Amino acid sequence: MLKLELNKYIGMQIKHFREVKNWTQDDLAAELKTTRQSVSRYENGERKANQDLLFNLASIFDIKVDEFFPPRQEAGSFGKGKTGVMINAIYYMYNGSVAAGLPDTIEAVFEDDLDKIEVPDYLMNGYARNKDVLFMRVNGDSMNNIIPHGSLIGIKDWDVNNLKNNDIVVFSDNGEFSMKRYIKDDKNKRIIFRPDSSDESFSDITFDIEDSCDLKILGKVIVSIINYD
Repeated sequence: MLKLELNKYIGMQIKHFREVKNWTQDDLAAELKTTRQSVSRYENGERKANQDLLFNLASIFDIKVDEFFPPRQEAGSFGKGKTGVMINAIYYMYNGSVAAGLPDTIEAVFEDDLDKIEVPDYLMNGYARNKDVLFMRVNGDSMNNIIPHGSLIGIKDWDVNNLKNNDIVVFSDNGEFSMKRYIKDDKNKRIIFRPDSSDESFSDITFDIEDSCDLKILGKVIVSIINYD
């Protein structure tokens, strides 16, 4: 499937839902805090509408984000809708919520016990069809500058030696899972998990490197699907 084909279909949908509201391109541009020229490029498929824009538009139009995409004949595979435009999507493992506030106790992750969630390749930022990705829903505001409460995150197992400072990770301490920024402080022999929030009441969670045997990093957050509600 050519990306341009999908961009054109999404653009047609943006135009359709704008016209349902009897809005001009200038009206929608005002809602998006952008220019009429930018709206026109989205609607013509000349400019890719990224995931943040689509979720923002879904909130503005009061629709589901899926309504921007073509219908499929069969979930989880290539399908051709009435438009003749194809879109690719598969099911990924889904394990409920992860805290972005105080850690939230959840059971150990076993694949056989997990639900499934379907995510289009278009939203996977280079990790499409990687079945090692686990999805969870964010619960809390300690990372709301980057990933708001209610958003979906995709987590991939990651070698801790390849983590960089300020990567966003999901970690656990004795089975309590939370999402924060990862910082390794070699000078003071500490691992710091730092919030990124508009709420200043959230603080660092710190572990001594030499006394962190109960600490487990579930994975690095490699994709987020933002909820604007």
